[in-house]
Amino acid sequence: MHFNGNMFDDPQYIQAISPSDALQLFGAHATRQSGVTMMMKDVYLQHYAHFTMESILTLWTTYAAGASPDGRAPLPFPERMVFTELNDPDWRDGSVKMNGFVLKHAFPGMGVQYKRDWEEKAEFGTVDVYDRVVLLDRPATHFSASNAASNKILAAIAALPRGRNFWEPVRNSMLASLPLPQKAKDERKLVVTYVSRQHAAKGRRLAVEDNARLEAALKALEPEFEVNLVYFEEHDRAEQIQIAARSDILLGLHGNGLTHLLWLGKQSLVIEMMLAGGWARDFELPATTLGHHYVAIHNDTLIRGSEMAPTMVIPEGFHGQGINVQPEPILAAIRAFQAGRKAGKEPVFPPHRTSFRHSSTAW
Repeated sequence: MHFNGNMFDDPQYIQAISPSDALQLFGAHATRQSGVTMMMKDVYLQHYAHFTMESILTLWTTYAAGASPDGRAPLPFPERMVFTELNDPDWRDGSVKMNGFVLKHAFPGMGVQYKRDWEEKAEFGTVDVYDRVVLLDRPATHFSASNAASNKILAAIAALPRGRNFWEPVRNSMLASLPLPQKAKDERKLVVTYVSRQHAAKGRRLAVEDNARLEAALKALEPEFEVNLVYFEEHDRAEQIQIAARSDILLGLHGNGLTHLLWLGKQSLVIEMMLAGGWARDFELPATTLGHHYVAIHNDTLIRGSEMAPTMVIPEGFHGQGINVQPEPILAAIRAFQAGRKAGKEPVFPPHRTSFRHSSTAW
């Protein structure tokens, strides 16, 4: 078994025993559960970001590290998902329905078992033997020092080896299943997608004046770039994923829309805006786990996530409205990424905490 995190010292939960002990304890009869089983001891799933970008990505990363650490071996899709702590529909995300959409489209042949199924196995004396189990235990990950600092389960597995393209099977499966025709893309242009929260009924929003200035600056990048201003709440699930998948640069204020970074192409750029002085690794960790470039924007200052402390800082106003941001550091990140792509090299972003003085330039 390739465990993610430390297991509780509870013999009713998990024990490591020898084959001879298993024979004595369970007898000679068992049902083989072939292939890969992904198992979640997790109750914090009723949100697209937590379910997909944390739990699913953590399971798949752990699986890749155990089955193909150098990226050479294929990664067969799991046969089944087991929710050991939840019954249906307790893992679903209400009316948003992205959790179910992801399972059905990215993992179309995977069966699902629930807490009730496991309780019945115990009641009936059912013995199963699994070929390979990838186990996520969210409470156990809190024993990891890196997770304790950031409160993000991905932090506990950041150092695990995996192939460069380890997530591509999941992404490709998702995109192949979308009930939409592929939208043409001019490969000579980078696609910049700004995920706006300005129409959100509640939660974080940029200051109206700053958002207007940002939109004007982005539009001024055309026709050199393809620039898309999107409100994901106005698109269906398939359209949201397709929009992200076409993007080379995904820009947005800290929020659920950035979860779609999961579907970006390889080595894209994620630019996350947040309240100056605040810091959370919700999107930095998955972006870098997937091999994307990541920068954060604090008003007029560019932040390099790799040089930030692992702890979270959530000041008053972090989730509020009227958040200030200037376009200059965003444009600098976009241009640095563009230069790297043109040269076929890693982009050279401005140094950590580079401040760009507010300019009166008309974009």
